[in-house]
Amino acid sequence: TILDPYAGSCSLLLASSLIESETTTVGIEIANENGINRTSIMTDFYSRDLTPPKSLLCGDFRNETIRDMARESIGNVPFDVILTDPPYGIREKQEWTLSSSNYPWSLCHTNPLLDIVKIVAMDLERGKPLICLNGGGRLVVFVPCTSQQSIYDLLPAQEQLSDAMLSLEVMVEQRLNDSLSRWLVVFESK
Repeated sequence: TILDPYAGSCSLLLASSLIESETTTVGIEIANENGINRTSIMTDFYSRDLTPPKSLLCGDFRNETIRDMARESIGNVPFDVILTDPPYGIREKQEWTLSSSNYPWSLCHTNPLLDIVKIVAMDLERGKPLICLNGGGRLVVFVPCTSQQSIYDLLPAQEQLSDAMLSLEVMVEQRLNDSLSRWLVVFESK
């Protein structure tokens, strides 16, 4: 089972289904229907004869109720993988603000990776069956990094990883241009 907490157009869930057609996926996207056309997303899956996501939730992954709804859609069990390429606000031409009609929070003032790690830790404190990531599961995140940044400064601190019972497994860099890279970062849940 795969959860994308920042699903957007669901391209990662679509790719997952192309690789493994029996994959059960769930997407959460904060944008409303004006920003994301969920009907078109489902059409993408059906037109390729792929299993569509079990659920495409409109909401904020940081909201406990939304996470509970995601788990409910797969039978109230934790996900095997959290896979996401979240909006960090680096490549966006327009800086979203708290008053933006498309996003009720600023993309430029939050670190989605740190949010996810904090949420995994909070869900662990809540206890089973409320955890969002299975033991032995993977958190797979794309992290943009400018040439002025170090990828290590963008990753969670060891204490945060310990609280979430996560360990860093793999980091692979994809250079996008002279000033921007995108890192694929994989954590394993203990």
